[in-house]
Amino acid sequence: MNMLQADNERAKRLTKLCIKIIEKKSGKEEILKFTEDLNSVRPIEVISIVEAVIDVSGNIAEKKANLSKILNVLHKGISKYKWELPSGNLFLKDMMSENSFLKKELTELKNELKGLNLETENSISRNEKVKELIDKILKLKNIENHYVKKENIFFPYLEKKGGHLKCLPVMWSIHDDVRNGLKKIQNIRSENEINLEKFYSIIGELFFSMYAMIFREELILYPAAIEIFEGEEWENMYEESFGIGFSFIDKKLKKSGSVIPEGVSGNEFVDLGSGKLDVEVLKLILNSLPLDITFVDENDKVAYFSQPSTRIFPRTKAIIGREVQNCHPPESINKVNNIIDSFRNGSSSKESFRIFFREKYILIDYYAIRDGDGRYRGTLEVTTDISDIKELSGEKRL
Repeated sequence: MNMLQADNERAKRLTKLCIKIIEKKSGKEEILKFTEDLNSVRPIEVISIVEAVIDVSGNIAEKKANLSKILNVLHKGISKYKWELPSGNLFLKDMMSENSFLKKELTELKNELKGLNLETENSISRNEKVKELIDKILKLKNIENHYVKKENIFFPYLEKKGGHLKCLPVMWSIHDDVRNGLKKIQNIRSENEINLEKFYSIIGELFFSMYAMIFREELILYPAAIEIFEGEEWENMYEESFGIGFSFIDKKLKKSGSVIPEGVSGNEFVDLGSGKLDVEVLKLILNSLPLDITFVDENDKVAYFSQPSTRIFPRTKAIIGREVQNCHPPESINKVNNIIDSFRNGSSSKESFRIFFREKYILIDYYAIRDGDGRYRGTLEVTTDISDIKELSGEKRL
């Protein structure tokens, strides 16, 4: 059962209306006929409407454009919906505190932008003022942990309740719009002559995406989620948050150690063919490797990830059992499927990628895992920080 789908007459009526709107078969006059429905719409009903709109939309850009249109129509009713944060729900409390800080920062930056009169400045003075403002804007990068917690904790929990929700990849794509906007702003800072039109255009898109995300979280996603999750599930999400961190708010991170007290054994051994290892020792070995290891089984479900002391990409226990396609932004899904398909049909056994990520040079290798009969059993992802390795030369012997 999909717990995030509303099956009532109001949701059905509004779904038909919204599809007509994006197909340009309905105008203001017809929208007014649904005023009562629009003014009383509930968050879970909005999710049902959104899912239907995404279904009849084309590529990801069209999906985002269509959702902006229909959410604008639904905005008044969604804003009227009253909900309260359940007492003791620390996960959502933190997520909303992060949003509050972001809104405060955005308001201050907007006021500074209004106060700038750059047109009358000479180019040197103008560049300096813009660069000062960019330095403040770049502090918004701190929102990253907020988005990562959604992608790696909140979304997997929602998928377990609501199945394959099409709205989640769209939200992830908006996260990436914010990330790309911040990168563009950073690139502008290095320009000798800052193009003001380009600067204002990027800022407008960046702020629009950030506000859109706050709106969708606090007026749709969070109130819908409190109707379907139990207290223990919220507690688990909160505990997993410490593995990623927090945006803007000051909280001490808990360290999840996997150290076994000296002399303690799990008394459970695994036969590895070339030797037997205590299960707990095997965990220590895997987590001691300076690699991020993730295994996706033959059904495309995440089955395991290692927990090294320093991770490159975030992983949480919430992703275990999650379809690997849902662990990537929508723009990457075709590449992921192509790799897995080539492993499954035997046309390839390894794929490698190299990227620059947070000032690190990262190697990502994908390996096809096959059994003795050559049957595909899954995909192993191995991620390595090769920043130091690529600088090596000569020899260092024992």
